[in-house]
Amino acid sequence: KYLKETAFPFVVIGRPEESDGLLWVDNDNFQATYNLVSDLIKKGHKSIAFLGAQKEWNVTKDRFKGFKVACEINGVLIQDKNVVMMDFFNEKEGIKGTVKLLENVTPTAIIVEDDVLAFGTLKVLKERKLQNVEVVGFNNNPLDEFQTPALSSVDINAAELGYYAAKILINHLENSEIGINHYIIDSKLIKRESLK
Repeated sequence: KYLKETAFPFVVIGRPEESDGLLWVDNDNFQATYNLVSDLIKKGHKSIAFLGAQKEWNVTKDRFKGFKVACEINGVLIQDKNVVMMDFFNEKEGIKGTVKLLENVTPTAIIVEDDVLAFGTLKVLKERKLQNVEVVGFNNNPLDEFQTPALSSVDINAAELGYYAAKILINHLENSEIGINHYIIDSKLIKRESLK
């Protein structure tokens, strides 16, 4: 709000709540999650859980909506017990959220909205010796491959996000008429041991 009021040039990484007159770049978080869940269902998963945080953030809303729509279209019932939303994105919240999830259900797959949350999920599953639960995170954190098992993750293509954020801002500075005001960057699934 302050940057807009002072007419200071800026770009947002992530889809802003109100995008009118703003420059922004993001992934299609809805589509990425939708594709991921659809693929899990095709593999035979019928009990899929979603662990997220910061439910008021657009990234969470978009990823959860992708999860929900993919389940609905493929005839997979989503119950409240299959969805846990935490307050923050960190490993401790991932542990608490996974414990809460497992109180009511043992899913065959868990979509975790962020890799750092997923680190907590993997710890809980390992402690409880639950080896048949597939886990997928988001953001392709460099520490993913050092988890046990190595964490599968949706790579959000951070380098491209940064490149296009700079590109759109430079274009705007050189020509203040807003033509293109946003870019959507592709993401892709990186399969590791947590996805069989």
